[in-house]
Amino acid sequence: MNLREIAEETRKVCEKFAMSDDSGDYDYCYRSDLACMCAVASFALRENLKKHGIESKVVKGYFVREFSNRISKEHHCWVEAEGLILDITATQFGHYHKVLLTDKNNDHYQKGRYINDYRNLRWGYSQNPSKQLMKKLNVA
Repeated sequence: MNLREIAEETRKVCEKFAMSDDSGDYDYCYRSDLACMCAVASFALRENLKKHGIESKVVKGYFVREFSNRISKEHHCWVEAEGLILDITATQFGHYHKVLLTDKNNDHYQKGRYINDYRNLRWGYSQNPSKQLMKKLNVA
């Protein structure tokens, strides 16, 4: 499988969970755009990439865009692998592909830091990609 196929597969798993009753305790419950699921989806993608022998890193930073004639910086997570940004939740920011693969120098992505462990994220319960949640998504 290539990067896009793995990302598409992971996106489908995340969508299925977000649209299920099992997601009722999370902010992304019944959100088909996967808003508020970027950290969870990024860690799930990293795990799926690892299963296919592809090294990747989860990045916590900002998604930067023009919104209502002003610049908006929103907290965001994505994955970097093979010199690319893989974002499977960019749909929360508007009309983006369900699986966005782009150059690491894309102006929409302002890198903060790499997150190796979900316990270093500190975004609250809904964005906590715990081992238990990764098992529910069947990626751990």
